[in-house]
Amino acid sequence: MGAPESLEAGLAGATRAFIVVPGHHERTQLALNALDAVKRAGVRSVLMLSVCTAEREDTIFGSQFAPIEAAVKASGLDYTIMRLPMFMDNNYGHAASVKGQKALYGPVPAAMTHNPIAVADVGAAAAALLTKPRSFRNRTVTISTPPTAFGDELAAAMSAAVGTDVSYVEVPYEAAKEAFMGMGMPEWQVDGILELFKSIAAGEPELNVPGNFLEIVGRDPMTLREWVAANAAAFKGE
Repeated sequence: MGAPESLEAGLAGATRAFIVVPGHHERTQLALNALDAVKRAGVRSVLMLSVCTAEREDTIFGSQFAPIEAAVKASGLDYTIMRLPMFMDNNYGHAASVKGQKALYGPVPAAMTHNPIAVADVGAAAAALLTKPRSFRNRTVTISTPPTAFGDELAAAMSAAVGTDVSYVEVPYEAAKEAFMGMGMPEWQVDGILELFKSIAAGEPELNVPGNFLEIVGRDPMTLREWVAANAAAFKGE
């Protein structure tokens, strides 16, 4: 995406394209580069990945994705914008503390709700949207689960999966930032994630939207408990 001239060859003969916006600080421009390449290649339909907070231009991720969504809508292409919440798969980051301390750590009050999705279900939804684009032509859809308690539900799911009590411990945002930075994540991305956490803590609606998954795929999305149960081996042992 950083070399737009290299994209057209890969799009030759395609009838629709899926633009997966990368986790990069320049991702707005990278996505716009890809969109321009799609148009130059004569592709008539595009599926664009976005985020649930795209309308919140006062946030880091919102300010990145709002121009992308606007460009897609103004492109003249048939489009579907697929907004995503936080991923259940991010919970792999809790594996060490669950194994070693039987605890989960996060800055959001345990009972506050959000609408996470499994990455596998994102793939299922994308495949469905790409194979029947006319059904969702020029629409913005959200791929998510019904709202679930941020800490309480995760702790209950982990406890059931590993066979022992796992507790959720609320920590200051400063401690959460230090932990994420210690994982090697760039500061802009950490700050964006913390903004999502603060939105959840405030009960803001964009991270509690039930979504369109059933309409698109024809089944319910995987629940948080089902995801944890399916990946229980990652959280067991020493």
